[in-house]
Amino acid sequence: MECAARELEEETGYRCENLEFLLSLRTTVAFCNEMVDVYLARDLLPSHQHLDEGEFIDLEPYTVEELCGLIYQGIIQDGKTVAAIMAYKNKYL
Repeated sequence: MECAARELEEETGYRCENLEFLLSLRTTVAFCNEMVDVYLARDLLPSHQHLDEGEFIDLEPYTVEELCGLIYQGIIQDGKTVAAIMAYKNKYL
């Protein structure tokens, strides 16, 4: 959870008052033992991004419905991102 909070601030420029575990998943079961934990950040507070040199991240607000539309249009294809969005939708909406 400590790493998730640190990554949130580094990548997005926000801190949160409430970080909640959402799910764990394996990225490539057949040949890799990598595990990814996904957290939900609530009560966001503006802070500062701490990006690596050459790293650029633009933040944009979306509704869950818009994100699902982007998944079904094939725009969001990353499996971790798809799983996180769908888990959030299933648990909270």
